Amino acid sequence: MLVYRALERAGNRLKNAHPKYDTSKMPATEIYRTLGGDVSSLLAGAWDCADEVLGPYTNDVNSVVETLDFYVRGLLASQRPHSAVVLGALLNSRPPLELITAKA
Repeated sequence: MLVYRALERAGNRLKNAHPKYDTSKMPATEIYRTLGGDVSSLLAGAWDCADEVLGPYTNDVNSVVETLDFYVRGLLASQRPHSAVVLGALLNSRPPLELITAKA
């Protein structure tokens, strides 16, 4: 859900930044595949609701958000489609919370 929200925000910002380009038939979550822009600006505020969404499922919201941000930045930069398989593999490759907390 958060990845789609981030892609939707990016798409809406791209739509506003390129008003002469007809994006009316494109879902906001796919506009990044055609138009480009500054990735940091496109993702500004994209993770603001992460605590509310992820909080009930993990004690390490920040680490999950870092992973999601890394993934979505890669999508925006490469204009590749979102892949649940790739995202799942990336999330599963994160070290367990115990190892993250032990290093902090």
